[in-house]
Amino acid sequence: MLENAAVLTFSLDTRIATTGITSAIASSYALVVMLFGMLMYRERLAKNQLFGIVMFMSGLILLAL
Repeated sequence: MLENAAVLTFSLDTRIATTGITSAIASSYALVVMLFGMLMYRERLAKNQLFGIVMFMSGLILLAL
């Protein structure tokens, strides 16, 4: 059900914003899964994973500008 809601939200967002901005926002889906694992299962990330997250978020910020 959540995946269907996400697809519907994505399709509504493409009507409002450009596809490039919508795709950049939707690509952060992996971060939601990672945060869920850290909060619910107490997972710990390695240094290279943290570095990748910082680089990913920096790229999203640059795309938003």
